[in-house]
Amino acid sequence: MIPYKKILKQAWLLTKSHKFLWAYGLLLVLSAAVVLFLKSSANLFVQKPASALLILAVLVAVLFLGFRSKVGLVTAFSELLAKRETNLRKSFRTGRKYYERIAIEFLLFAVFLTLISWLLFEPASAAASRMFSTLVYAIVGLSLIAVVELAALFTVFNDLRARQSLSAAWDLVSKYWFSLTFLSLVLLIINSILPTIASIVFFRFYGNIGMALAAAFFLLCSALPLVFTQACWILTFQELVKPVKLEGEQEAALPEAA
Repeated sequence: MIPYKKILKQAWLLTKSHKFLWAYGLLLVLSAAVVLFLKSSANLFVQKPASALLILAVLVAVLFLGFRSKVGLVTAFSELLAKRETNLRKSFRTGRKYYERIAIEFLLFAVFLTLISWLLFEPASAAASRMFSTLVYAIVGLSLIAVVELAALFTVFNDLRARQSLSAAWDLVSKYWFSLTFLSLVLLIINSILPTIASIVFFRFYGNIGMALAAAFFLLCSALPLVFTQACWILTFQELVKPVKLEGEQEAALPEAA
């Protein structure tokens, strides 16, 4: 059983006490905002090849920044929980060794989720079938979020390769499926509240400069929940995992009940 109350309390204390982590949340928010903007504006640029190439270059750069920020945030937490001195610059630099592996894990997550979406929603179906497909997609998606989040932690905390991290994370989610899927849902809701408010304010009062600034404020504030929820994943990981020795190999991590 995951001690949700304990994890939420400790995650908030970590988030509140180490303000340099907020910079990572801000970078993640800005990266996501730019990606969404480019995606929504793609049709305006595809007619001009030069513009399309520029948009692609910006998209790649922003995705790189987002992944590096994600890795830096996890690395910073690992250093803090190990009671080692760290800061924004040091953790960002240290995270370089994990970036490629975590990028592979998230890329596979995106590919698999896209494939599931295509299989569930591509064929024409009745409304009832669509509702069932949506439910299945939500459950699978939440489970995969847990897998990819934990895989990133196996990579950083145990220095495993991408395949090993994904395998260990899959085993962990399989063993604690309901608890981790529920946690995925709760943390997804927490992360969605402020961006949703920002979207409502922006589109409801489109053209109003004051409301646009208010929407930007809510969007920037969503950096804190991103840091908080990452702390929740890390503390959950520590509750469920212990280091063990592989045969003649490095330390790995296997599930253990809290």
